[in-house]
Amino acid sequence: TSSQPRPSVPHTLHPPYLQVLHSAYHHVNSTLYTMLEDERLSGEQRELVCRHLQGTRQLQAELWGEGAPAPCQTGL
Repeated sequence: TSSQPRPSVPHTLHPPYLQVLHSAYHHVNSTLYTMLEDERLSGEQRELVCRHLQGTRQLQAELWGEGAPAPCQTGL
């Protein structure tokens, strides 16, 4: 892996299968955000969901050649 930042590629230039991955990450992220809104989650569960959210956001950013996402906020 190179430490050089990848140039951003417009979303319209990505092959259809990458757009499918983007859509899947969007749905996963939406579900994880919804889970974080559940006040019944323990601190440990909230941290686990937050780690998963951070990971999917990072993968989505890499897919589109964007910078690193902001850290997850666990104290919603």
